[in-house]
Amino acid sequence: MAPVIDIGLDGRSPRLYITDEEDVRTAEYVTLSYYWGKSNGPARTTKNNLEARRREINTAELPQTIRDALLITKHLGVRFLWVDAICIVQPTDQDRSDWLNEAPKMGQYYSNAACTIAACVASDSAEGFLHERPLEKLQPERECPLEPWTPSPKLFPEPPAHVTVLKPSPSRLGFRVASSPLYKRGWTLQEQILSTRTMYWTKHALFWGCAEERAAEFRPDGLSASSFPGHITLSQFLSSNADKALGNMWLSVVAHYSSASLSHESDRLAALMGLASRLQDHFGDEYLFGIWKSQLLAGIAWQSVVRSHHRIREGMACTLPSWSWVSLRAPVIFPLDCPLEIEWLAEVVAVEGETNVLNPVGEKVFECRVRIKGKVILIDQVPPDTVQFGKEDQEWDLGGQRRTVEILMAEMDCSPKPHPNNDLGCLVLASWGMDQTATARIELSCLFLAGFSFFLGSLLPLSSLPRYSNNHPTNIVSRYPKVKSNMSAPKIPTIKLNDGHEIPVLAYGLGTARATRGGPLDTSLVELTKKAIATGFLHLDGAQMYGNEAELGEAIRTSPTPRSSLFITTKYSYYTAPTPATFSASLSKLGLDYVDLYLIHHPFCGGSSGTSLAPYDPAKLQQTWADLEQLQREGKIRSIGVSNFLREHLEVVLETAKVVPAVNQIEFHPYLQHRGLLDFHREKGIVTEAYGPLTPIVRAVEGPVAAIYNRLAEKYGVSESVVGLRWVIDRGVVAITTSSKEERLRSYIEKVPSFKLTEEEVKEISEAGLQKHYRAFFTNRYPEDDRS
Repeated sequence: MAPVIDIGLDGRSPRLYITDEEDVRTAEYVTLSYYWGKSNGPARTTKNNLEARRREINTAELPQTIRDALLITKHLGVRFLWVDAICIVQPTDQDRSDWLNEAPKMGQYYSNAACTIAACVASDSAEGFLHERPLEKLQPERECPLEPWTPSPKLFPEPPAHVTVLKPSPSRLGFRVASSPLYKRGWTLQEQILSTRTMYWTKHALFWGCAEERAAEFRPDGLSASSFPGHITLSQFLSSNADKALGNMWLSVVAHYSSASLSHESDRLAALMGLASRLQDHFGDEYLFGIWKSQLLAGIAWQSVVRSHHRIREGMACTLPSWSWVSLRAPVIFPLDCPLEIEWLAEVVAVEGETNVLNPVGEKVFECRVRIKGKVILIDQVPPDTVQFGKEDQEWDLGGQRRTVEILMAEMDCSPKPHPNNDLGCLVLASWGMDQTATARIELSCLFLAGFSFFLGSLLPLSSLPRYSNNHPTNIVSRYPKVKSNMSAPKIPTIKLNDGHEIPVLAYGLGTARATRGGPLDTSLVELTKKAIATGFLHLDGAQMYGNEAELGEAIRTSPTPRSSLFITTKYSYYTAPTPATFSASLSKLGLDYVDLYLIHHPFCGGSSGTSLAPYDPAKLQQTWADLEQLQREGKIRSIGVSNFLREHLEVVLETAKVVPAVNQIEFHPYLQHRGLLDFHREKGIVTEAYGPLTPIVRAVEGPVAAIYNRLAEKYGVSESVVGLRWVIDRGVVAITTSSKEERLRSYIEKVPSFKLTEEEVKEISEAGLQKHYRAFFTNRYPEDDRS
């Protein structure tokens, strides 16, 4: 039997109506997708109130979100509403039978519904989702009739060929759906995907999504895919080939899902079983605890986003296979979920034990073993919580080519108990970027194994394996023995600086964060920065001028990510104090022994000289640079550079410099490309860093690159912001971005490295950008038309 709520269109009070399951497939009904929160207890149907609710449901005792859903369903003229807390008898410690019977069918309930009501705005069921909204901001587009309008002959000697229409920004409002409280709940992800039609109720607008269209009340003719990030439908899965659907599409969903919250960790697979069941029926693949057998190598190459967190397994019963992401209570990403040309260097030989387990429950330990054939190399462990890996050069035979491999980053999610035979090994899964040149950079994806000697058996004595070591320790993330660890590979690529250090190509900037400037510590900014680190931003860009070095330092200190994994930048901004004293003050606020990069924030320190530029003091610049060189020699700074310098400023510094600046951080985007300056950078070996890379999206919205960004966003299935960042990186420039939205930051970390623009696409954006000139920062310091 399948209960639904009869809302009482005939004037009766709502009641729990038990139907035949066939009736639910044919009857028209609406489903509710909502965030339970702490106030959903009164909504729960139990064995004790089941019979009473079959007669009447007291709506006064229901949370506001469910009452709002009843109202919407009534206005739609639909008789039945399905709400999980009411329509499924909720489990107790003594009786889970009804829940175990109904939970596998939840996917069918959402797929077969006429429509799903998504209560995006409510973070608790008591809040409701029907609120007053700013009508003046949601006016639909209107045609501007030309006939009645007579343009001024002084302004328009001839009638204009076009009319400018101002529109709301769909991309910003669309993000309110993807980043809403609702989609931070684990169960709602499959509800969104499986629903054939969905009304998204947000604080600012009503959105609509179905298999063929995305729209909003202010844009009824439709929204682009990039305006509605994260919207994936079941039809997109089923219309794709198996490799795509069960590979990168599935892994993308899992990466998003793994960061969502669940009230019960035992639901980690259950909350996906409706979607998994539909895909299994369609593609016929074998489902292995959250990974599809045909995509097993890519699926086991997960990487924890929460780095070096010692408690991500603590308190969990290890009932699920340790090679699956579901065994880890932490967000994960899949670095091999990308369209790059990957060469697999390992092979799945066999899968043994229990498979196709859609809904593991209880305390049972599930036995499922994966046998993989590949190249293994031993790694030295330094107890209790470090491994040594990858500094000395060693040649590996990879795919018929011998290559010297340097492992740049590694992370374990477990720490095996010290034992003479409990070895650590590195299994090479895949490589990409391999070519015939001796100096080619090769990216490797490796799986680190603990206590794996029995895997090798008598086939290969452990003593015959080469041993690989490194002096750079990496924290291990838990304390459970003989649990397979996750893969390790840098998610964000790096660029080598002229001093040999490497800088990540994507950075989180604190320039727009609220500055406390000597006030009490801003804990909200600390938490925001920690979230950025947790999502995967290891390159953090700060400055003395921002007034938040103390908050940045506190975030670094309290983040589980070790300092050694981070790349920290700050900048010297004011010339009223000697450089060494100013740097010492910054270092003290940051609470660090050194910074990775220290920049002169700008060249404008007053004085004289200068041609067409604002005044600056050449002697002061040269002395300041000499001070930075001395601080670098003392080991307090690893790399030194400048910011907002044009060629004239750089030439002044280079006249007396012993060290060439490693970096020049400048405003850079399609409408300010600094073509001559970038040529000078390349000539001198200076890396360009870009702040304001998304200016065409957030400041100069109407411009010649807008349509290109929109088209490429739809092509690659990403947001326009991701396209903008990708263009910067594909120009060989480091991109600095920011956001207060954790979901947006995570999308940058996951999506930006997952593809590359073609040379033609990079060129198309560059050439279109040259049609418009726009500077957003330091507008009073440079000539109006300066393009340098």
